[in-house]
Amino acid sequence: MLLSADGVTRRIGVEREPGAVWILDGAAEPVRFALADEDREAGAAAHPGSLEAPMPGTVIAVRRGPGEEVEEGEVLVVVESMKMELAVQSPAAGTVAEVLVAAGEQVERGQTLVLMRETGGSS
Repeated sequence: MLLSADGVTRRIGVEREPGAVWILDGAAEPVRFALADEDREAGAAAHPGSLEAPMPGTVIAVRRGPGEEVEEGEVLVVVESMKMELAVQSPAAGTVAEVLVAAGEQVERGQTLVLMRETGGSS
């Protein structure tokens, strides 16, 4: 897709995942926009409290492990896809329950990477 603003035209990619959209620009850091709650028929198979790969790629870093406390927005896993690094961030403060991938592993779009327990929940 081409995007023009202030006389500058750039080629960007847009990738959708359940509950969010990624804006991919090879000249800048990828940006993730969370969507308002929506009916997610495809998301029914996803585990609550899980973080999924936004695109197919290779895990290049796992930054947090099981039992570690994390803050909202903290980078937990970095995936390289199409020569871009995609930072998978914690959507809320919580505890890493389980890490399901390792550096060097190939992942598919939508594959669960990390299971989380949110802090302050009523579970």
